[in-house]
Amino acid sequence: VVIDGVPTAVVWGRERELLSDLLDRAELKKSGMEYFEQLAAMYACKAAVKAGDQLSHEEMRGVVDRLFATDNPYFCPHGRPTIVHLSMAEMDRRFERI
Repeated sequence: VVIDGVPTAVVWGRERELLSDLLDRAELKKSGMEYFEQLAAMYACKAAVKAGDQLSHEEMRGVVDRLFATDNPYFCPHGRPTIVHLSMAEMDRRFERI
């Protein structure tokens, strides 16, 4: 397989992993929208910023701006929360102020 290019959201160096996952998903023989929804969710996770990735302030702003430009910024495609609410009491407790 020769990869001539990748979508801009895919970080260079992760093409092999993405292609392998696409082929694995094809073997599941899901049909119609279920397949494409799972594929889109998988692609979103693969293209996402990972823990430990170094970002500039401009890149961080871009991530937040793109998040809030989505239809549902509060959950990832797999249903996990992207935003959590911490009350002032919880913040105080976590920083051992109480």
